[in-house]
Amino acid sequence: MDRSRRKVLLFVLLFVFTAALPVLARGPWVAGYSLGFSGNDIVVSFSVKGALDRPDMKEAILSTRPVKLTFYTQVIKHRALWKNKVIAEKVVKHIVRYDTLTKQYKVQTLVDDVLSEERTLATWDEMVGYMVSIADLKVVSVADLVPSENSYTVRVKVHVLSNLVLWIIPWSVETPWVEKKLVTP
Repeated sequence: MDRSRRKVLLFVLLFVFTAALPVLARGPWVAGYSLGFSGNDIVVSFSVKGALDRPDMKEAILSTRPVKLTFYTQVIKHRALWKNKVIAEKVVKHIVRYDTLTKQYKVQTLVDDVLSEERTLATWDEMVGYMVSIADLKVVSVADLVPSENSYTVRVKVHVLSNLVLWIIPWSVETPWVEKKLVTP
């Protein structure tokens, strides 16, 4: 009896692992990441690829459930012999809801949990184009940085999905952090 339980447990673990491999291989990634200045502000632009192409995401959106993409941006100050410090952080959330009556996509954008924009888009392609990108997001003012120190990094990532595997194992789909060195003027 003990030996058969081990075989069943091994089979279940092997099944879960092999079922998760294709999902992990197709993970989303950050693309088109650019960093610049707009007046006295540091701005970033980037997008996520491979996020809404997933069949589970398309099914979730078309089933009228709200679907959220969360974009994280951080300015990190590197310190010698000490833990790095987060100087500034912005969190942008794009939330889409499909309306089956009007066949339109209602998209809300929240910046640091404050509603900044609402749009109604007619087609899937318009909605995807808007949902997967951030353009000229003001992260921090140059006045908040020490100009003589060039020890800053701006990093971004995108959280796409949180779910449960086998109804008990937490699992999330997100991009890895992508970093760029910030050269202060």
